[in-house]
Amino acid sequence: MNKKICYRNQKGLTLIEMTVTYFSLLLMLSMAFAFWGNMKIGSSIQQSQIDTRQNMRNAINFLQRDVRKAGYVIPNVNVTISGQVFNTPSAGETAQSILFAIPENNNSGSITYTVMGYFLEKNSKTIDGNEIILDEVNPEAYNLKRIEIKGVIPETPDRPETINLSSLQGGSFRTAAQYIDKDLFFFYLSDDGDYVNVNAAFKKRQQPNSRYESNSQLATISLRNKRL
Repeated sequence: MNKKICYRNQKGLTLIEMTVTYFSLLLMLSMAFAFWGNMKIGSSIQQSQIDTRQNMRNAINFLQRDVRKAGYVIPNVNVTISGQVFNTPSAGETAQSILFAIPENNNSGSITYTVMGYFLEKNSKTIDGNEIILDEVNPEAYNLKRIEIKGVIPETPDRPETINLSSLQGGSFRTAAQYIDKDLFFFYLSDDGDYVNVNAAFKKRQQPNSRYESNSQLATISLRNKRL
């Protein structure tokens, strides 16, 4: 004898229940994506802040190490060295490049110098006459570049101010810092030539539409062996 089994009170989800469930799930997903987006933006801002601070430290460390060894800061020149134009500050003035001579230790009897310079260079390259931006997120970014030319002999012995700058060629280049804010960065040479001020200013963003994170520091670097 077959028994008939009855299931009572069984029913599926109604259309209203399915709609409520769908929109509840959609709301939760929207909240999760919004939270993830905010976390990503916060992480990008934090990374930009870290990068600008690190670049600021790098620039100041490079400059403090090099400028303090300088025997002569080369003021008020407009000269091209190895294809790079330098406009250096007069005493009591500012500029965005600087040159100085560091006496070398040698046993040859004649005093030679290392000519070193810092200048700003846009983070781009030129191909067939067209400028190619290397960082589309930070199209106005500049790099702080360093040039070093060793074994330079002045025209008058022990007179670094007689170095023929326009004749200098070659040398080694390196990047001292990135993401320079060109509008705020400058070198200042004191009236008496005792020190150089550098306003190390940087800005960077991680995303094309995000705000720039910026940092700056005014550092004073004393010259140990100054001659003006």
